[in-house]
Amino acid sequence: MPIDGKNGYEIDARAQAFGITSIGDWLLTGAFNSARPLNENCNGETSLFKASGSDCDYNNYPTYGDNSTTDVTAPSTDNLFVRLERTSPVPGAGSDYFMWGDYHTDELSRPSQLFTATSRSLHGFKGNYNLGNLQLTAVYGNNTEGFQRDTLVPDGTSGFYFLSRRSLVSGSEQVFLELEELNRPGTVWKRERLNQGVDYQIDYDRGTLKFQRPILRTDLDDQGRILVRRIVATYQFEGENVDTDVIGGRVQYTFSRDLDRQSWIGATYLREDRGSQGFELYGADALVSFGTDSRLVAEYAHSKNSLDFAEAVSGNAYRVELEGTLFKKIHGRAYWKRADVGFSNNATTSFVPGQTRYGAEVKADITDKTKLRASYDHEDNFGVAPRPLDAFGELIQPGFTPLLGNPVNNSLTTITAGIQQQIGKADVAVDYVHRDRTDRLTNRQFSSDQLRSSLIVPLTKTLKIRAQNDLTLSSETDPIYPSRTSVGLDWQVHPSVVVSLNNTYLNGGQFKDDLITSLDITGQHTFSTDTTLRGQLSMFDDLGMAGYFGIEQGITLAPGLRADFSYEHVFSSSLKQTAASQQFAQPYALGSGASALGLTSGDSFSVGLAYTDNPDFQASARFEYSDTPQGSNMVVTANALGRITRDWTVLMRYNQASASNPGLAGLGTSRDVKVGVAYRNPESDKLNALLRYEYRQNPATVPDTIILGSGTGSEDHLLLAEAIYAPNWRWELYGKFGLRHSKTHLAQDLVGTSTISLTQLRATYRLDYHWDLSGEVRWIRQGSAGFNEVGASAEVGYYLNPNLRLAAGYAFGDVSDRDLGNARSASGPYFGLTLKLDNNLFKDFGFQKTPEQQKQKPTTVATQTEKTPATAADLSLKLSPVQATYSPVAPISSSSQPGQVSQG
Repeated sequence: MPIDGKNGYEIDARAQAFGITSIGDWLLTGAFNSARPLNENCNGETSLFKASGSDCDYNNYPTYGDNSTTDVTAPSTDNLFVRLERTSPVPGAGSDYFMWGDYHTDELSRPSQLFTATSRSLHGFKGNYNLGNLQLTAVYGNNTEGFQRDTLVPDGTSGFYFLSRRSLVSGSEQVFLELEELNRPGTVWKRERLNQGVDYQIDYDRGTLKFQRPILRTDLDDQGRILVRRIVATYQFEGENVDTDVIGGRVQYTFSRDLDRQSWIGATYLREDRGSQGFELYGADALVSFGTDSRLVAEYAHSKNSLDFAEAVSGNAYRVELEGTLFKKIHGRAYWKRADVGFSNNATTSFVPGQTRYGAEVKADITDKTKLRASYDHEDNFGVAPRPLDAFGELIQPGFTPLLGNPVNNSLTTITAGIQQQIGKADVAVDYVHRDRTDRLTNRQFSSDQLRSSLIVPLTKTLKIRAQNDLTLSSETDPIYPSRTSVGLDWQVHPSVVVSLNNTYLNGGQFKDDLITSLDITGQHTFSTDTTLRGQLSMFDDLGMAGYFGIEQGITLAPGLRADFSYEHVFSSSLKQTAASQQFAQPYALGSGASALGLTSGDSFSVGLAYTDNPDFQASARFEYSDTPQGSNMVVTANALGRITRDWTVLMRYNQASASNPGLAGLGTSRDVKVGVAYRNPESDKLNALLRYEYRQNPATVPDTIILGSGTGSEDHLLLAEAIYAPNWRWELYGKFGLRHSKTHLAQDLVGTSTISLTQLRATYRLDYHWDLSGEVRWIRQGSAGFNEVGASAEVGYYLNPNLRLAAGYAFGDVSDRDLGNARSASGPYFGLTLKLDNNLFKDFGFQKTPEQQKQKPTTVATQTEKTPATAADLSLKLSPVQATYSPVAPISSSSQPGQVSQG
């Protein structure tokens, strides 16, 4: 019933297919749907990498309580998916394949790549082929929309973490957790990729991330260095309205594929067109292994950014790393890394543009009690540091790159050399430390020499006394590392956890005879996979003291009942000035501007309880709270799923959270309550019923809400009930009722309400195995707007054979619209033909022949063979490799559902 009243006759046809077959040594997987994209879900939305079970063209009744799984084998954002693949004849080379559909760019992100790496989720063509030791990879992505990179600081809770954009492209995101050395931006020690569902949930409309566990802010490495945790998210977003595409490729020649001895050399190219903007990246990399613990990594990259209303920005990046055993008991490492100010790559590990760092270190075990060590490290920072995102327009319409702040031009050279000696039970260490610190913008230079000595004497097995002295030998004192003398006691509460009481006397630089008493907890350990204790309290720099304390605990209270809790305290007198940038408290950092994100003080706490011992009932609950100077956040989650009786199952879920980003504390709390009840008799399939209720508070609140003052909140109540009743094989009755009541607070004294309902009834009667009659009516009503829409149809169907159905019917529709005046009605006949191709129509269609060498003489009583169709009277249901469906008017037959494979 179009509004223009053009209700003429039309002819429409659609076809859909899915299949897997072999062509020689190659395996072909294909899917096609002429009416819609393969990834389209029940709401008409299309995403990258469609979620399993979201196909609404079929009556999918999922199974529960068994080992069945459903996987998407043909994901595509358009109507076609095809993949031709084989195991490469080159040993250890993986697969050769050519495909059209959704894919990841794993081949463009190898271990030897940092500056040239590309980690994206795209749609289009991808090919990978091995010619001996030569590997060729090509990618093409069409309609890639806008691409964004955001870096966020966690607050110790699971979320919500708001990204800088809204209306994200579903399935395009890649989320990572990075651990970076404190006060050394660009030094990433660990990067972990997270998976949707298992690790996090994402709201593509609001642009929010909510993790399955609290994300703490800090961590420790094996050498006791304090690391800060960052959330890095890359994604595509809608709204650019320009034709975009990505083209790229990689050529790699592999010298060795042996485990721990892999060696190769490769070159990579990537170009992305975004209308008036463009991005180009190319470079070369190499990995050469000399043994199980020795290797060389070299890389060169060049990038070019074409920007709107500005000149193109380009730059180079270089990296060389060499490490291994030089001689027996002597291990060395050398490194050199540089990124120009104009170099950029948002689809790889974090780095700082405008930074050069190089150095070397050597460790030698002279004897079992004597160790020598020496290191040289030089760091240059140049260019322009990012400035914070705090203006109105910058938060509403963020760009792709960080905003330019103050220039930086400084360097730091650190040289150390020392010896560690064990004398009896005591350990003695002496190190010489030389530092040259230069700030060329302020013409300030500091050159200092220190003699660092330490003595550790065990008093008992778990208690020892420790003394350390940093004596400045030069006339100048480094402002960050003055002279100090420390005396303390170390209590080893566990082999890897030490509690220390220290008294530290500082003299020189900005410190004037300062005495600091501190209680330290250093190290990290997991007790019986349940408890992790870690902490550090230190003098970080000239801006004050900072540190943290953290504990994560898990306790098994009873069989199947488990509790866990975590606590973290970060204390700092102020945000720090690093060599790369002044750090700020801001909601997120754009592009490569993560160096401006600061670690702020605050507390975070979480406690959880889970019960999983009863297969008929499982429940969990968690409470999280974070309090920082920028705001607080309380997160509450509770879930329960269980069988009340043999026939009744209930599901309940409660979620509550507000914004975890600094600066967004004024955003309202979002709540979501869901309750579902299902009736299913396991011994009779005559009646199945579902009841669902959902309450949502502020389901669409975003940062724009508080910045623009657009509304103060909203509430939704949703109720849905549906049932299907089949008293016998002739009758099938179906009904559904849905109701949504919404209340929107447009202002403090202006409230809008809306109520809309959907009613649907359908009845089918089968006269015999060939004829059926059906009738259906749908009614949509919105009382406050005076809107009513009714649609009805009656249909008769005839099966010429189980796979060929003819249908004829009459449809009627009527719309009454009081407010907009678009009242209209229409009616008329329709005709349909449905044809399904399988082995009932063509002999052996859809079956793969068993290879001769796999055929064996049966050793049991012969049963129905694979090629013999089952009848309606058979007691067993046979599943094909794709899917089985039941047709009440014909023998059971296999059915191909495009893009999905169910395996029991």
